[in-house]
Amino acid sequence: MRSKIFLLVLGLAIVAGHSTASRAEDDGRTAITLRPEIREQFLKEMRGHMETLDELIAAIGSGDFKEAALVADTKLDFGHHIWEAMLAKGATAEEIAAAKRRMRSMGMGMGANMSDEEHMKMENRMGEHAKGMGMGRGMGRGMGRHMTPEFRQMGQSMHEAGGELATVLHAAATPPTADDYRAAIEALSDVTTVCRSCHATFRVK
Repeated sequence: MRSKIFLLVLGLAIVAGHSTASRAEDDGRTAITLRPEIREQFLKEMRGHMETLDELIAAIGSGDFKEAALVADTKLDFGHHIWEAMLAKGATAEEIAAAKRRMRSMGMGMGANMSDEEHMKMENRMGEHAKGMGMGRGMGRGMGRHMTPEFRQMGQSMHEAGGELATVLHAAATPPTADDYRAAIEALSDVTTVCRSCHATFRVK
């Protein structure tokens, strides 16, 4: 996973270096221009990801890998807006896991190339908790649709790393062993590597 992320980050850095997007004169990062209201939404979501990292560190540090797995599952994995909304509506970890399995069994992936009607049918099949939450459709119904392809690819890499972190945390013993801690920290580092690389490559204005 680490080597895959490294290659992705390297490739995006090369692409960003040849981008025709405007660049910050002060630090050389690729600038992404957003409408003021979208920019505020985006920055709020990024602050939310920082809070999620704090939650993960606290849970792992206290040895509560079950809680850490729930945080990674609902706040970092693909479709996190859906899982967070389900959690807020009272869904259990088991119900969220079942909804994920249904989504993946339908071959959704990120939901690319699906019509609005297909998305509505899918949400109905996923259950009451997920209705009205919307699906990604590749470019995303959230912040992704306002971003460049290179930025979206970086975001997808972060969510993939988040899903891998959840898998590692779920696999840990109770109580977690020293090897479990090492695996969790390595998987968490994969997430933060993408975060750091994204901040080093892009800025919004």
